[in-house]
Amino acid sequence: MLGIIRLIILLALGWLAYRYIRRFLALDKPAERDATSSDSRPEAGNQSLPMQRCAQCQVHLPEGESTRSSGHYFCSDEHRDAWLEANPKDR
Repeated sequence: MLGIIRLIILLALGWLAYRYIRRFLALDKPAERDATSSDSRPEAGNQSLPMQRCAQCQVHLPEGESTRSSGHYFCSDEHRDAWLEANPKDR
């Protein structure tokens, strides 16, 4: 009877060690995946551009893809022109 209890305790400790090691190894995998995925995207570059909101339609887009006029950002020239027509005092 004592042998069976020892066996059950050893199996439980082995199972806990297995779970702990699996969890520890799983924490390292996402960091490796993120580093490789960011290197494989050439358009991402080393730094990301800040997001800006179009003053006309309120859509967010990277600063590098936006048009700036009168201190405001726009997603296209058409939205810039429409906004400037609607807000002549901000030219």
